[in-house]
Formats: sequence, C-alpha cells, structure tokens
Amino acid sequence: MTSREFQRLFKKYLLPELPGMRFAGSLFFVDPPEYLLRGLYFEGSDFDRTAFTVYAFVQPLYVPKDHIYFSYGDRLGCLGGGAERWWNMEASTEPTVMAEVLQLIREEGLPHLEQLKTPADLAAWTQRQSHAAGDPNYLEALGYSLALEGRIPEALEALDRVSRLPPPYGPDSWEHAVRRRVAEMRELLARDPEQARRVLDEWTAATATALRLNKR
Repeated sequence: MTSREFQRLFKKYLLPELPGMRFAGSLFFVDPPEYLLRGLYFEGSDFDRTAFTVYAFVQPLYVPKDHIYFSYGDRLGCLGGGAERWWNMEASTEPTVMAEVLQLIREEGLPHLEQLKTPADLAAWTQRQSHAAGDPNYLEALGYSLALEGRIPEALEALDRVSRLPPPYGPDSWEHAVRRRVAEMRELLARDPEQARRVLDEWTAATATALRLNKR
C-alpha cells in the first residue's frame, strides 16, 4: 500500500476516532509532537501491495535524525506479547480490517504512547532495558533526556558511558558519529547546562523539520 492510500484511511477511519492526532505521509501521530514524536507508522509490504503492518513507537526528537526509527516501540501484536500483525486491504473488507486495526491501536498502541509522554518517561523506560546499557544510541537518548529534566549529574554519567564502550569500527561508522556528537554535548553540558538545553531545543526543531512534522 502507498502513503496516499494510508492517508485516505487516516482521514476516513482514524481522525474521527482519535482526536488530538494528525498525519504526515504514512505517519499518524500525537499533535503537537514537542520533544517526543509519539505515533503510529503504517508500513506496506514489498511483496504484496495489499498487505500492511503498523508500528506504535516513540522517537526523541532531540536526538538528531533525518528518518523515523522504532527503537522505542514495535509492531502491533508484538507490543501485547504476541506475534506481529499484518493485514490485507481489499475494498470489500476495508471497514472490517480498519475496525481491527483501530481496536489493536486502542489495546496496544495508545497505551504504549501514553507511558512515554515526556523525556523523564523515556529515560525511565530506557533504564529498565538491559540491552540499552551497551548501545550508544540508547545511552545518547538517555543522557539528553536526563539533561532536559535538569538531572545533570545523571546525564553526564549516561553520556560518559558511551566513551567507555568498545571502540567503533572506524572513523566513517555511524557509531563514530554518535560518539563525536555525544562528546561535544557532554562538554557543553558540563560547562553550561542552559546552553546545552538550547542546543537540544534546536536539534528538536531541526529533527521535526527533517521528518516534515511541521507541514499541514
């Protein structure tokens, strides 16, 4: 399915039932996004043009990115402890399919978005994930989340943990770029927390623009 087809479904089935949300492309999200993008991403299949799945996820906008990712979420079905759900959309079954999608959004998707409403929520969630301790992406988001909450010593410790991880594969790797950005933010945060917060605000705005969240 295409982004245009998803947008038609959003207008017909989701907007009337889920106030306070809007869409951009294949993304249906809580408006305004503020520091966190909290949304539902509808993804088609490369093998079957009638098939699609839905991710419920949260993304910290203060971590600079130019794409959507699902580290803080999963496909509907998986969030409830089961198997990922896929649907096939035919004209004759559209109302039934969308009723099922909406029900699963309410049962799994919205509760997931509700538990991650602030940087403090994201920090607490990340600290509960054992796999996050060795991942520079999670540690970066954790450090920035804590900084936005004014928890500077904890933020510095989280960012310091990035430098203590095994070295990256090479100077052109994604991990090297993360480490460099984290080191710069760590230095700024230690020297001038208010300026660091202003930079995080700038990154938030830039990421929202890159993801086209400001267009209506």
